[in-house]
Amino acid sequence: RDALSVSRVLVRLVGAGLLSIAKDGPAVQAQPAAPALRGVPRAEVAPAAAAPNEAAGPVFLERLDEALRLAVGPIASVAVEDQLKRLGASPASLARESASTLVERLAAEIADPRRRVAFTQAMLPELRHLAKRAEAA
Repeated sequence: RDALSVSRVLVRLVGAGLLSIAKDGPAVQAQPAAPALRGVPRAEVAPAAAAPNEAAGPVFLERLDEALRLAVGPIASVAVEDQLKRLGASPASLARESASTLVERLAAEIADPRRRVAFTQAMLPELRHLAKRAEAA
């Protein structure tokens, strides 16, 4: 990646609290990643009758974050938040219909082809599950 895109990622990591700048010692010190996306409730029961534009839900986003974290490391949460903003959505408002677009956009950001394929394969069952929920609605 070029210096500008790396700088943007670093700024977002610092802003998200995943990275801090040390005054003594190493210039940058990595922090452990947050266990889940900020603002996404861990447990949420889906309504019995789903609306056509029902949200993908927190379980989907947690699994997305986990799969992406395996592919790219702790910047996964930042990448998800960035792509959600580009889609004009929030973790709570991501429509099921936009979930595949989000997965495609995140996969495009993974430089290593093997990791990109592994991420996409990990997300296929989740996307199928969302499609089945849409059919049932």
